[in-house]
Amino acid sequence: MSIGTIIWGMLILLALQLLISEYFVRRLDIKRTKKGAFTKGRRKTFIAIEMILMVLFFFSAFAIIDYYPYSVSLSMTLFFSLVYLFRGIEEWIVNKGDKGYYHEWLGSITLLFMFLFFYISMVQN
Repeated sequence: MSIGTIIWGMLILLALQLLISEYFVRRLDIKRTKKGAFTKGRRKTFIAIEMILMVLFFFSAFAIIDYYPYSVSLSMTLFFSLVYLFRGIEEWIVNKGDKGYYHEWLGSITLLFMFLFFYISMVQN
């Protein structure tokens, strides 16, 4: 795949994610909550999971950088996909009524598709 095809694929994925997210906000009245790694009130279990994922990301990104030239982008998309997945699970456990976990899972699915798109484009080259 050429770089232009990859860029257009990513733009289409991001546009779809934006449209679905706007549908969540406007039609279903699901508000997005901003949550960071050390936001006050988060459960320690999920903070520990995020820290473990971050350490695994650094090790995986630098361990395979010699074998694959784009390994950092591949491991970064997989890392953020897993972070959004676990934040969605945390939101689902803590605040089921707010339904903010839909936004987190949508971000996770979008990044997972990006990971697969990157990976397929790397395998073809």
